[in-house]
Amino acid sequence: MNRTDKTFNLLKRSVLVVFLNQTKEELCLDTDSHQLAQGTWAASNKLPPSILAGESGLWRSKSSKSGRGTMGSVAYHIAGDPLQHVVKASWKNPVLGRNSYQGSVTTSEFDLDIHGSGGAHGIVVFILRMSIRYTVCRPELIVDDG
Repeated sequence: MNRTDKTFNLLKRSVLVVFLNQTKEELCLDTDSHQLAQGTWAASNKLPPSILAGESGLWRSKSSKSGRGTMGSVAYHIAGDPLQHVVKASWKNPVLGRNSYQGSVTTSEFDLDIHGSGGAHGIVVFILRMSIRYTVCRPELIVDDG
């Protein structure tokens, strides 16, 4: 590998996205929502059309040219939900500056945790789980002071 190849590789960026669905609901890709503002989808790791309950999805975006970063977003509908709640995830790995990762879910029934790394080849894990506020408690454990 010559010096030019090494420099080119140092200027490339990628993000590996792991999405853990720790709910009892299937997630279906909103095909109109996914986009890459910068970069390309890695051929070996493309967006899954669905993420089954208790399963995970994995995809990767990478810079399309030397000196460019990668930035993208995706949304999944919560299947079977009459209100069509959505979970969104986004990532940004610029050539200059810090990596950033964001996400949201449109119902308080679920929480979305985000854990991401820095560096030229970032990894982010989005974890969709039931909200603690909605955890079911057995009736015999409820104390009634009234």
